[in-house]
Amino acid sequence: MRIERIEAFDLRVPLKRPYHWAGGEIRDLTTIIVTIEAGSRRGAGECTTVPGYSWEGPAQAWGFTRQHAPSLVGRSPEEACRALQRQRHDFPFSVSAYLTALEEVLGADALRPPAEERRLRLLGTVNVDSDNDVRAVVPHLLAAGYTTLKVKVGFDLEHDIARARLVQSLVEDQARIRFDANQAYSLDKARSFAHSVDPANVELFEQPFAPDAWDAMVTLARDCPVPLMLDESIFSEKDIDRTHRLGCAHYIKLKLMKAGSASDLARQIRRVQGHGIGVVLGNGAAADPGCYHEVLVATHCGVATAGEMNGFLKPRASLLKQSIPVDGPDVVVRPDFRLEPDPLRLHEFAVAHAVWE
Repeated sequence: MRIERIEAFDLRVPLKRPYHWAGGEIRDLTTIIVTIEAGSRRGAGECTTVPGYSWEGPAQAWGFTRQHAPSLVGRSPEEACRALQRQRHDFPFSVSAYLTALEEVLGADALRPPAEERRLRLLGTVNVDSDNDVRAVVPHLLAAGYTTLKVKVGFDLEHDIARARLVQSLVEDQARIRFDANQAYSLDKARSFAHSVDPANVELFEQPFAPDAWDAMVTLARDCPVPLMLDESIFSEKDIDRTHRLGCAHYIKLKLMKAGSASDLARQIRRVQGHGIGVVLGNGAAADPGCYHEVLVATHCGVATAGEMNGFLKPRASLLKQSIPVDGPDVVVRPDFRLEPDPLRLHEFAVAHAVWE
């Protein structure tokens, strides 16, 4: 079996509403979709970059896609995987579109649908501007059945604390809350925030510092009243091992596009679990293919925490012919569901398109 055709789309996928985080405002997803055909097999993969989250940006990812496609056509999927794996350390986001598409072609265990219907609980996102909006959104999410909520902080400390307390007062004991600072705090500000919230309904406090601020994480962890989680600091198994060695986080958040492939993501999950650290999985800034691939990996690996792969709910339209099945806060993982990109949607949102045969 040889790769006969590669098609790639560079997309700008508009969101239903702007997504605010400490790094700025996101109005559309900068997403690359790659489809690969080999014999009778077809696979699709995604790369979505977020400026400020990692060192890979939209232009670099599209350049990577165009650069490597010609050398992959005519190779076996296995040969292509081996060649791309050599790029995974330096370009994990960019390479993930190719590797997950190839894993679909090859029928990788990590992306295999379950034999029976399963469900994966997602978290609910509180990403609104005003306190009045918070008072409307939080009860709505709780009534819909969400048992874990996420709140972005890392803006203004006093505002962050006030917003956190408001959400906590509305939630009470009905759900657990994750606060995500997205690298925006100093040590003093992180301490102030952690000691200003009620730990009773806080599940975790995520990535308060820049990715390489390991000393600050160790210091904060010594007297932090709420559990800590690392995200942007974690790309490799070395990062996972370092977290365990330093004892600076109770949870590690993993993402498919940081790992580079579904199989590598599954290995990272097992590594974290082996250290006795909690695993949180999912990308809130990804489109349908990347999110559903993460759902399959989470199901395959038995990840029990609420999934953060809710990015597919944020765009105005799905990129798939058949939308991901959802029932309230749950993704319904069906044995017969197949992830198939919709060519009409891809062309609608494309700013660039290329085919190699």
